[in-house]
Parts: sequence; structure tokens; C-alpha cells
Amino acid sequence: MHRALPKRGGYVLLLTLGIIALASIALAGLARHSLNLATSAGQAADDLQRRWGLLSVRHVLVDRTNEILEAQVPDELASLPPWPKPAQVSASFLLGDQQFTVTLADEDAKVDLNTIYTRKRDRLLPAIRRLSRGAQFAAPDVRLTPNAGSGTPFTSWGQVFELASLPNEKNASVALVSIGDEMTCWGSGRLNLRRASDAAVREIASLALPAKEVGELVQNRKNWGGQGVEELLDELELKRPQYLAARRLLGTESRNFSLWVEIEDGQRNWSYLYVDNGKPICFAW
Repeated sequence: MHRALPKRGGYVLLLTLGIIALASIALAGLARHSLNLATSAGQAADDLQRRWGLLSVRHVLVDRTNEILEAQVPDELASLPPWPKPAQVSASFLLGDQQFTVTLADEDAKVDLNTIYTRKRDRLLPAIRRLSRGAQFAAPDVRLTPNAGSGTPFTSWGQVFELASLPNEKNASVALVSIGDEMTCWGSGRLNLRRASDAAVREIASLALPAKEVGELVQNRKNWGGQGVEELLDELELKRPQYLAARRLLGTESRNFSLWVEIEDGQRNWSYLYVDNGKPICFAW
């Protein structure tokens, strides 16, 4: 007598479906993993490109700022009116999908807030408000928090402005780029008359001179020969202490410069400020 074998078709089908399901899950996981790897690789490539571009810009431009600014004016016009000569220059370029905007600036052509604070502290807040009026974007709220017991009261914008009052980091960097056109925390203490604006000259000269002489100084600079500060000061009827005080505050050379770098990739924005005043400093937003 032969016993009939049980039918196993249903079991085999179920087992086959199970294997297919497991394979599908494994393939889906593999696909997700591959996608994550590809995304991470793309992000790493973009990050490398940004860092490489930033490093290149910094090393190529920072040490040549003064040379680049001087090149904005033909040699035959460098010592002739009109004054002031360019104190900053900007350029933009694409690196892959990233837009770089760089701005080189002469920090000694701006009002040094540390100079005002150490000489006539009560004038600092009015000076900041006056200089902020011409800014393209509204300045953050002022919050003065100077370094205690330091020869340099302010070493960052966060000690001058309440950056948290701005809605986001991009607005902070845009506002600081704008107000940085006229004021700085990283000057040498001597304003470069060749590149400083009339407003900057007024603010700094008023620390040493009466209002009448300040006005004459600004007016006389319009026809200045550009040879030296003495050429301008000698035209004023100054007492010896006034002359010496003004001479310490005004100059015709610069040694402190800055580089702003803005990078955009369509999704986010990075901002960097490099300052070279004898000890390189970097700020990032």
C-alpha cells in the first residue's frame, strides 16, 4: 500500500514570498544607505570646496590688501584730489555651485571705537549712532561691554552691539558689513586721511580740535596735496598741544586691514571676517 505525499505547494509559495519580502527590505535598506552615502559624499565635497575656496581667498588676498587698494587709483592720480581714495573693494565669483563675495577694507580708514573710548568715553555712543545713520542696513541695538583691565576695550562687534536683537545670523552679518564701512574695533589708533571719509575725519579730529578747526581741516583736505598730515595741520591756527594731539590721531599710512567673505549655495549662507592687525583674528557667522 502506498501513502500519498502531502501537498507542499502552499508552503513553498509562502516561503518564496517571504524570501522576496526580505530581499525587498534588504534592497530598500541598501538603497537608503547608498543614498545617504551619496548625500554625505556630496555634502563633504561641497564642504571641502567651501573650505578650500575660503583658505585660498584668505591666503591670496589678506597680505595684499594695501597693494590692491592702491591699485584702484592710477599712479598719476594717487596724490591728487579728490579725497578720499578708495578704502575698500569688493568682488564676486562662482566656485562650483557656491557664490563667493569678498570685501577687502582698510581698517585704519575707519573710526576706531577704541580710540574714542579711551580718550573721550562719553562721545562713543553718540559717535556710533551718527556713523550708523548712513549704513545701508539698520544697525543692531548698541550694547557696550568693554574688556575690563585691557588696553583694548573692544575686540569684537559682540562687545559693541546686541547681535541677539537681529532675527538670524545672516541679518547679523549683513548689518555688520554695512556698519563696518565707517567704524572698526581693529584700527591702529591713527586715521588714514588719504582714505577716510569726511564723517570719519570729523569724529576723530574732534577728539583733539575745536569744531571750527575740524571744519577747516575737512574743507582743506579737498585740495590737499596728499604729502603729509603736517601739510594740513600747518594751515590751521593750532596751539602746540592741539597740534601734537591731532598729529597722534591722524596719518597717511595704514597697517590694519580686513577681509569679509560671504558664501552662498542657494540653501544657506556663511560669513567670515578676517582681521589682520598684527595678530590675525577670524570671526564666523
